Amino acid sequence: MKLSAEWVNKFLTKSLKTQALADAMELAGVEVEAVLLAKPFDDKIVVGKVVDLEPHPNANKLKLAQVDVGKSTLSIVCGAPNIQEEQLVPVAQVGAVLPDGTKIEQAVLRGVHSHGMICSESELGLSSDHSGIMVLPANIKISSKINNIIQQHDVIDVKTAANRWDLNSVIGVAREVAAQTDQKLKLEYPEQLKSSTTKGASIAKTGLANRFMLVRLKVKTDKRSPQWLVQHLQAAGVRSISPIVDATNCIMLEYGQPLHAFDASKVEGDIQVRLAKKGETLTTLDSTERKLDSADIVIADTKKVIGIAGVMGGGNSEIDDSTTEILLEAASFHPASLRKTAIRHGLRTDASARFERGIPVDLQPRALNAAVKLLSELVDAEVVGEPVDIIEQQPTQTVVTASPERINSFLGLNLKPKEVTTELAKLLFGAKEGTKGAVSVSVPWWRPDVTMEEDLAEEVIKLVGYDKLPATIPAWRPAKASFDNRWNQLWQAKAVLLSLGLFEVVTYSFISKDDIARLGWDAKDFLKLQNPLSSEQAYLRETLLPSHLNTMARNRTYAKSYGIFEISKAYFKQGEGKLPTETQVLGVMTVGPTGGYASVKAALDRLAREFNVAVVVRPKVYDKHIAHPTRSGEVMVNGKLAGLIGQLHPSLVQQYKLKGEVGYMELSWDTVVAQAQTKTYRMQSRFQSVERDVTLLLDRDITWQQVKDEVESGLKDARISFVGDYYGSDLPADKKSLTLRIQLVRDDRTLTEAEVAAEVENVQNRLKKRFNAQLR
Repeated sequence: MKLSAEWVNKFLTKSLKTQALADAMELAGVEVEAVLLAKPFDDKIVVGKVVDLEPHPNANKLKLAQVDVGKSTLSIVCGAPNIQEEQLVPVAQVGAVLPDGTKIEQAVLRGVHSHGMICSESELGLSSDHSGIMVLPANIKISSKINNIIQQHDVIDVKTAANRWDLNSVIGVAREVAAQTDQKLKLEYPEQLKSSTTKGASIAKTGLANRFMLVRLKVKTDKRSPQWLVQHLQAAGVRSISPIVDATNCIMLEYGQPLHAFDASKVEGDIQVRLAKKGETLTTLDSTERKLDSADIVIADTKKVIGIAGVMGGGNSEIDDSTTEILLEAASFHPASLRKTAIRHGLRTDASARFERGIPVDLQPRALNAAVKLLSELVDAEVVGEPVDIIEQQPTQTVVTASPERINSFLGLNLKPKEVTTELAKLLFGAKEGTKGAVSVSVPWWRPDVTMEEDLAEEVIKLVGYDKLPATIPAWRPAKASFDNRWNQLWQAKAVLLSLGLFEVVTYSFISKDDIARLGWDAKDFLKLQNPLSSEQAYLRETLLPSHLNTMARNRTYAKSYGIFEISKAYFKQGEGKLPTETQVLGVMTVGPTGGYASVKAALDRLAREFNVAVVVRPKVYDKHIAHPTRSGEVMVNGKLAGLIGQLHPSLVQQYKLKGEVGYMELSWDTVVAQAQTKTYRMQSRFQSVERDVTLLLDRDITWQQVKDEVESGLKDARISFVGDYYGSDLPADKKSLTLRIQLVRDDRTLTEAEVAAEVENVQNRLKKRFNAQLR
């Protein structure tokens, strides 16, 4: 909200400089976003008098004016329709620079020399009115500098808290500044309107408005807004429209109470605050036709809607030049309902922003009285009949009993009860000392946010000053923080998988019914959302598989071979009346022309080395719709079941239009990290290692893991690795060829050829005895 510094000073007994005002606002808790200092007018812009006016010889719409500026009379070509002889006007002489940066130069307009420019309010940056030249009061001295006649306003841009409606007004901010600077607020509320009635208006149901007031005024619309009002509004970023509209905007900015004026001649019958009916529409003041919702609070007469309550009026009751009587409204509408209406229609106006914060019912009569007084000065307004005043929520007085000891404990100070009451009195709180040192505080009506001792402590410290808080060392010691290694392990796993060339993905936890059906599962076994974002996100996943298949399908055109991984949540349905469980899982999926299983197995082995765990894959077809019949299994980590691994079934791969072999692995991340062991350093042997490849003929159903376990049980200090397998027409149908690599090393010597041969022979014999393996 933008505030004119002069406007705020109007309510202070001692005016402050703009920066001092801003500093006081900051101390009072009003966040200052910017201080905009006014730029003075160029000294070459002066007051001139039109002494002669003739038609332009070469243009029908232009006139040739002779303007007396004191030392000389200037010949100026002007096209303003409102220019007349004897007028006092602002004149920009040759060489003057206007606020927008335009430099005035001597010009020839349609063959006639023009020595300057007669300015409009728009050209001086005072308003957006460019319909004609600006006419100055007749009592101003010719040749006076405009700088001395029209005073530009410094502007302070502030950001107000959502719970402080009062700081959305000039008076509210001035009240805080006055307290900070030990001044009294200069505010006298206008004389209250005499009697009131409840006839002529009604509130249809409870909860729409806390208070609704109307006053009928006879007005004259042939007036112009005075310069001081235009400048106040302009400083606040509000455009001047007409005296009546300007007056309502002025009161809204000054008091924080939005007002609205209806043309009384366009209102039929009594006015009612009600909810919109189905099918009703309203063309608002911005010329937009809006379809109303049954939850919208509206202002209506007996035949039509004439305004969206607290947001914007209707064009069907707009005041114009023919208006002779107006109905001036001041109300306190329900904040939550009004906010929803403003959002629904995309109409967050200055008025709705204030109503959303909640406006006390004590404010409406004060603001309405002030508006009537201002309109009487601007448009000769006269009250017609009795004002309407309907109160649904009676004003209440909040009293907070506070203990100075408690306030001191909050603040770390040692204030006496008298000091507490003195500080609160500066903010016009009715504070008095009670029994046993307690302080009874009557909260003023404009501070509904103050309801407890903590609120009072906040008000006290703002006035005492945060700089008065003593610096003390905390008397407590923080508890020893335990180190959670899970995050470190998470980043370790990601680093390993990224180093293998895999891409990390982040997918939604939601899947569709079609995703479940594609995998041959029943949607009843999955958790269904009560209010899904869409049908494509109606269920919570129990596995990352459908999410990863969809990701691969969407990216299948970008590369032939690639892989992805994700560490995320899976959700499992429990029995009736039980909450579902969430498990963190690691999923890896690869695609390529060949090596579907081998690629994910390589990732598993690399993770096993990183976390120092023993990994075994037990052959098992975990799902006949999903897994390849001979290339899938369960993953055991240190003897505990941790997940599954394998190549996906070709028919499933075809459903997702993927080409080649797709490998997939999913592990329970909780199981992996629970089994992870700290690596211990072992010095590498300084003697040369020896490698030997052994190729065997085995039964097809014998797995690599079985062979590896058997070899490792008979060899110490040896490393066994898989080289390859072969299934060919030159082999028996029930056989396969398997090649393994044995790496042998000793810590104390280099192995001799005889020792190596003996170890290899031992391996061959063990495998022959266990699996009837033949050396090829």
